[in-house]
Amino acid sequence: MKTRKAAAAIATLLALGTAGLTACGSSDEADPAACKAAMAEQMKDAMESGKEGSRPGACDGLSDKEIEKIAGEVVGDQMEDSLGDLDASLDDSLEDLETAAP
Repeated sequence: MKTRKAAAAIATLLALGTAGLTACGSSDEADPAACKAAMAEQMKDAMESGKEGSRPGACDGLSDKEIEKIAGEVVGDQMEDSLGDLDASLDDSLEDLETAAP
């Protein structure tokens, strides 16, 4: 179930990278860090609730290329976190399975 929500959240973020963009170039007022934080928060919400996100206002003024890059970074960060969680879970499971040698 968590995997399906993660996939949906990732698909939403990737769609944000190209859908509904009106800015053609970067603005001096645009803040890539704020955009990335907003996208990460939307992804977290999407994974927890299944709710589809939209282009965050914090991304206004960034070019299509910048938004695609940020979306890729957010997805990559989430994948790393998920793999770390999976690795820890597997380690715990393997410890439970270990038995003493005769």
